[in-house]
Amino acid sequence: MKNALTQMTPLAAATSSAILYISLSAAAEDTIVTSQNYAEDTKVNVPDRNTVNVPFGQNITISVAGDKTLTLINSISSDDPRGSFAVAQSYVIDATSGKSLTFSGGKVVLQKQDAFADVGADYNEQAFIRSTDAKIHNPGKVIFANDTTVLEGSLPYGFMLRAGNVEVNNDFTMNLDRRSVTASTAKNVIGTLLQEDAMLSLHGKNQINIIGSAYDSTVQGIQFGPGGNALIDGDLLLSVDGNNTAKTLYGFYFSSSRLYAEYEQDINIDGNLDFTLQNAPEGTAYALPLVSDRDYSFNQKVSFFETNVKNAYGIYTDKKVAAKTVNVIQNNILNQAIGLYLKAEANVTIDRLQTDIDKVPKAWAIYADNNAELTADSAVLSVNGADGYAIRTNSNAHVVVNNDLNVTAVNAISAGSESIVDIKKNFSNNGLSVISMDNGSVNINSSGKGTVKFSGITTVLGSGSLNMELGSADKTTDSYWNVAGLSDLTVFNVGKNASLNFFLTEDLQGIVNSDDAVIKVNGEMPVVFHTGDDKSKVAVVAQGLKADVGDEISLVSSKSGFALNSAANLIYAGASLNELKTDLDLRTVESVLRVRESEIKASQYDLLLKTDDLLIAQIKAEDPIEPRESVNPESNALMESSASVYATMFAADDLIVDTALKSHNGKHEGLFVAAKGGELRYNDTINADIFTGVVGYSLSFGSVDLGPFFETGHTKYRTKIKTEEGKSRHDSGSHTFAGVGMYANWQTPYLVKISSYVKGGILKNEFQTSLSKVNADLSESSAYWGAHLGASLDAKLSSRLNARPYLSYFYDGRSGEEHFVAGNTEVGGADFKYDDLNAHRIRIGSVMDINFDANWHPYVGIAYERIIKAKASGTAKDADGILHLNGTNIDGGSGIYSLGISYTNDAKDIEFSVGGNGYSGERKGLSGQVYINWHF
Repeated sequence: MKNALTQMTPLAAATSSAILYISLSAAAEDTIVTSQNYAEDTKVNVPDRNTVNVPFGQNITISVAGDKTLTLINSISSDDPRGSFAVAQSYVIDATSGKSLTFSGGKVVLQKQDAFADVGADYNEQAFIRSTDAKIHNPGKVIFANDTTVLEGSLPYGFMLRAGNVEVNNDFTMNLDRRSVTASTAKNVIGTLLQEDAMLSLHGKNQINIIGSAYDSTVQGIQFGPGGNALIDGDLLLSVDGNNTAKTLYGFYFSSSRLYAEYEQDINIDGNLDFTLQNAPEGTAYALPLVSDRDYSFNQKVSFFETNVKNAYGIYTDKKVAAKTVNVIQNNILNQAIGLYLKAEANVTIDRLQTDIDKVPKAWAIYADNNAELTADSAVLSVNGADGYAIRTNSNAHVVVNNDLNVTAVNAISAGSESIVDIKKNFSNNGLSVISMDNGSVNINSSGKGTVKFSGITTVLGSGSLNMELGSADKTTDSYWNVAGLSDLTVFNVGKNASLNFFLTEDLQGIVNSDDAVIKVNGEMPVVFHTGDDKSKVAVVAQGLKADVGDEISLVSSKSGFALNSAANLIYAGASLNELKTDLDLRTVESVLRVRESEIKASQYDLLLKTDDLLIAQIKAEDPIEPRESVNPESNALMESSASVYATMFAADDLIVDTALKSHNGKHEGLFVAAKGGELRYNDTINADIFTGVVGYSLSFGSVDLGPFFETGHTKYRTKIKTEEGKSRHDSGSHTFAGVGMYANWQTPYLVKISSYVKGGILKNEFQTSLSKVNADLSESSAYWGAHLGASLDAKLSSRLNARPYLSYFYDGRSGEEHFVAGNTEVGGADFKYDDLNAHRIRIGSVMDINFDANWHPYVGIAYERIIKAKASGTAKDADGILHLNGTNIDGGSGIYSLGISYTNDAKDIEFSVGGNGYSGERKGLSGQVYINWHF
């Protein structure tokens, strides 16, 4: 019996063994066969064929207290004495015989591991729930009316429903993780199998996660077999993982049979679907292969993410499909990816379609073939790669976009073999694209009421047509076509306010003094331009093409001539179209360092018809403007980062000098410790949050105090630059520094104190920015140094009031930085070198000290500071040479206002002070500092 049964197909084995199965399951005394109530957290572990078995013709209810969890475990082992068949048909729940099983209340957990995990079996139908039997043909219904349902295990099936019914009313999670299965028997793993009028109903928040074993060949989320149906009005999050070995992955899988056609219902899904299919590098992933004989409706959002597979398909169909929103993301696909694959007689309508396909050798956002039809209201199609197509059609297929199409792809549209692509209104693309026709038809803005923003070329091969309405004849639009090379069209009109911009590279040198135009229009209608207040515009930009005075550049040839304002108003040879000329400045990013600007001014050429069917630009001025090169303005952020170092160095300088000037004796004596923090702004382009500290020891040698000190600190800073669009852009960075120095103070015989220091250390500057969309994380440590010389005088104004006027000079320097910013495939990299920093400051001011009593001494201060020179500059080198960066500086004057108090103990050997500074002018902000001095 064991050998015979294991060689049967799963369906035949299930049919022939139904009666035997029921009697054996019922005999297990631990199996639940009656209604139950669970008031506490409970685990029921049954080492038999079923954990719950609904008796023939009965209804069972299992109730769980609202905040409790019932865990139902099936733990039958592979060596069960009834043989491998009994194990192969073991389940947590078998509802085949009964009428219904209903769960209510709290949380229900079903657990079952594959009993054949380490031994394998050719026949294995283990599942969480079975409700299927051909002989009975009216199996029971399982209803999860409880709050939360979780299924966990390593089984080859989640639900096996053949005419059975599972309904889940609330939150539902199924986790099938087969990575623990080590047996080498290949399996077809299915989350839910639906056949012969089976119904799966999902109403709440639903999640199904399936990971195949190292040997499973196919992994499916839900299989709609012959007669299988589903009602999904809750959201479904589905993850299918091939564990790097599966050959085929399916989100949903559909199949049909004429034997069960009467049971098959149209698929109408009201919930959001979110599918992830991944990790089958030798296999193919199908998110929605809609191929059974029924109609399909997806009334909310459908999202697919496919990655790390050989081939990937989003919607794959030859049926009637309607969808509200479809979002397809495919990346790291090893061979081919197609977002929508529409085959013979498919009829698909989508309100909103978006694709994002990246890192794929061959990719199509939409591929329609063999009479397939697609109608979309709007579409955003991104396909990254040299062999990428946004829309590709063949063999009488028909693709229509009613309102908006935006494309990022080398090949925007390709129509072949009598197929049609009709963009009725708005069309735009990012980057440069090709629109091509090979015995097909393409219409861009066929209604003549939309806006076209196109950069690229058009190509016509064979019969058919490629028509473009650049804007509208009835209204003004900001339409444009940046013509990047030789192009062909059948019908072409330039609407009101629309711009036709020719970018003339050295590859187009052959059009100079030739009748071979950049754009060739071969249809039976003239090319129409518009004049007047809303005139069409024509601009010419030289990007390597050379032309001398008198040379002719052939721009447009038209088989049927040219017209103004309407096709009936033809113009002829010699007609001037200078009215349409306009200047256009082209900015090209060559590297993270360099931008190139090119133009031929309208005043340098005449625009006219050389013949009835040829529009030319005739050069009339000497030396058309050569391309101009300049520094990428985004690199200004690097110089602001370099200049920000001054803010940190100045704060460290001020701490050691200010605390001495504002101490009771006007100098450091013995051991001193100080700390300072604040927010300071320079030029409205640098904002720095600074913390710095110093510790030192000063020895007295008569009239001279001398000693070493150590300083350290950290700054977080932000820079601001203006983009070319006039918008502000902020970047951020940080400084960390540490250094040592020598402090000295000399009481001269003439009442004047002379103070000074010299110091040096290491400062690390870290900065994050982007240059032409290339991220740059810059970090370098380099030496800094500084010096100070100052003079002060103590003047007693009254018994309680003292004044200390002073004059100070500061010098700060830092060695430069060097950074390399790598580019990418579109933008070149560059080496940046910051020049050394050198700053000079002079400050004049006074501190007023009030002898409140013998211990307390409040003070106020005012000063004016002039930053004489604090410049940041540098150079950079890319593949085209060296450019000077746009330098910056923080030169200027500032007012400084101080307020604080110091305390000296009775023994006069400890002094403590706290105070703050306010800044206005070039340097703005607030800071606070504390100071303590032990006079040994």
